[in-house]
Amino acid sequence: MRTLSRVRPWSAGAFALGLFAVVAATAIQTLLFQFGIELWFAVFLPAVFFAALFAGLPAGALVVAITVPLVWWAFIPPVLAFSWLRPVDI
Repeated sequence: MRTLSRVRPWSAGAFALGLFAVVAATAIQTLLFQFGIELWFAVFLPAVFFAALFAGLPAGALVVAITVPLVWWAFIPPVLAFSWLRPVDI
């Protein structure tokens, strides 16, 4: 699979780009969360696309693997705690 940049898919740079995408999406999500906008996973979807498009599928998978527990822990109520999801959360 070809990527749009010269970042090799399994390189440290590719995974660093994926981590950067997660950090940027987390910052945006935190800012929106402070204003009462609860989009949860919607902000992270462009980060997955960005990482997969520019750094390859492994970086996109890394973003997904980090995003799911991060959003569950940091943004889904109760905040900063893991708990069973309510039907309204699902």
